[in-house]
Amino acid sequence: MRTAKPISWALMTVLVASCTIPGPTLRLAPDEEAMVFGSRVRTNTTILTDTFLCYDNVLHNAGKPALKIAVGNIADYSGKTSDTEGAVITRGGSLMLFSALGLMKKSVRLQDRFDTTVTDLEMGYINSRQLGDGQEHQVEAETVPWMPYFGGSIQKSDYVILGGITEVNFNLASGGFSAEVNQIGAQRRRFSMSIAADLRLVKTDSLEVKATASFQKQFTGYEVSANLFSFFDVFNNKQLFDVYGGNIAQEPMQLGVRTILEEATLKLLSEVNKIDYLPCSVPKPTEVKPAPQAPVALAAPAKGTIAAPVKAAPAAPAPAVKAGSARLMIGLFSLEANAAAAVKLVSEIGITATVEALDRNGRTVWHVFADVTRDENVLAKVQHLGFPDAYYSTR
Repeated sequence: MRTAKPISWALMTVLVASCTIPGPTLRLAPDEEAMVFGSRVRTNTTILTDTFLCYDNVLHNAGKPALKIAVGNIADYSGKTSDTEGAVITRGGSLMLFSALGLMKKSVRLQDRFDTTVTDLEMGYINSRQLGDGQEHQVEAETVPWMPYFGGSIQKSDYVILGGITEVNFNLASGGFSAEVNQIGAQRRRFSMSIAADLRLVKTDSLEVKATASFQKQFTGYEVSANLFSFFDVFNNKQLFDVYGGNIAQEPMQLGVRTILEEATLKLLSEVNKIDYLPCSVPKPTEVKPAPQAPVALAAPAKGTIAAPVKAAPAAPAPAVKAGSARLMIGLFSLEANAAAAVKLVSEIGITATVEALDRNGRTVWHVFADVTRDENVLAKVQHLGFPDAYYSTR
């Protein structure tokens, strides 16, 4: 008597039931099938969004005039393609820079030179006296329905940002293992690649290159999987089993390209404004600096001898100015990761900060503050760490 089929059907039922797509669904109309509905649309922020906002305030508070900047074609010059997906790198680099510079409303005036198709078309209509605005205009004692144009409405730009993505280096390093016995096995694999971009800031009227920036970023991905494929003899019936499980993850490549271009743009703005953007970066980009050397003083030599260098005594620290308890307002961040990085950064100078989520017009922001004894020296240290807008608020 065979009992394998009921068991097979039961197993199949369980497997089919487990294939149900998890997650929330949404039915937009009564006669439509429900659709899988994921996360809501959000503002496309990066780890440098808060840096742009901070640096905008720094330039404005320093009295720097707003720069009129145009963005050229930030093209992909790497030449890398994929057989299945076409170009590897986004061709929207210029659009990414428009969005980033648009955050700096106080210190940057964006001039569009990237796509002037509609403007050029309407200028042609004006020249042929075909463009109107629904009103009548007076031209040399004559009333006309078309818009007169005397030139000069398009403002000149001060600088233009040019450049592109110049490197895509696959498989910088990879490793892992794979093992299989009788069609039962597992594998683990890790790989890395890098992308680089080169930008330049050009003075529009003289074509003089005022600043250059070259940045690169490494990307990491991994894959872990296990596979079982075999025929098993269950109750005298041949049963086929094909079971696979695994996990594949890779750092978002195009988001990384966006951050590379953003970091390079901040570098260009720093060069032309003569104010470093790094104090606004949280976390700060990795830099290799030489170890600081202790200052030396020359001792008065004895007669007939050569002076030997002697380490100078460290200067006494300035006395702290304390005046009661206060709340130190460190910063407001659009990304929780940046707020957490700020907490870690101020902890290095002995400040225990708190993160509080706030709702601003339907958007969540993260406020970082610390309850401390009022000390102007500590405030100066926090501002020097990269939070120039930090201040004390009396509780």
